[in-house]
Amino acid sequence: MTSQTPVLKPVTRQARKAVEHSAQVALDDFPYKIGRESRLNYRQIRTTGPERRSGDALPNNDLYLENRGRLQYVSREHFQIERKEDGTYMLVDRGSTLGTTVAGRHIGGSHEGGSTPLHDGDRISIGLTDSPIAFEFKTRASTQDGSSRRKQLVVQWMRLLLLLIAPVVVSALTIVSVLKW
Repeated sequence: MTSQTPVLKPVTRQARKAVEHSAQVALDDFPYKIGRESRLNYRQIRTTGPERRSGDALPNNDLYLENRGRLQYVSREHFQIERKEDGTYMLVDRGSTLGTTVAGRHIGGSHEGGSTPLHDGDRISIGLTDSPIAFEFKTRASTQDGSSRRKQLVVQWMRLLLLLIAPVVVSALTIVSVLKW
């Protein structure tokens, strides 16, 4: 098995809202299950179809997505991500209504289910390709893209600057204290 922890990076506004504006969601338990929030009151989620689960049902997803609007993109049990013994990953549609699109390949839909391998950088769209809810699948090792590298570079430059400036500041303070005596 691999020691890498994969992540889902939200790439659309609704996906970012679903993960409370976090940059990414670590997938540290498998299977990692994703579906629509159906434990809310019908009026709270304003969907067009009735909810069949009661409000006190136990959670059956690791990540709940709210589907606000006229079209129902997210099923209550939409998809899950599994880690296979060889360290590879698989997306399994859990019998969703509209299916899931992975890197342009549509799987599942019409309650049929289906699965496809997941690779680093694959875009996962809930339902159809133009869905307002989409994520990018990344491995932890590969998530050190531009923003993480820039942060590391800034920290390194700040340390270097501190090493260069600290002796000057200490010397200046020493001179000022000597002149005051």
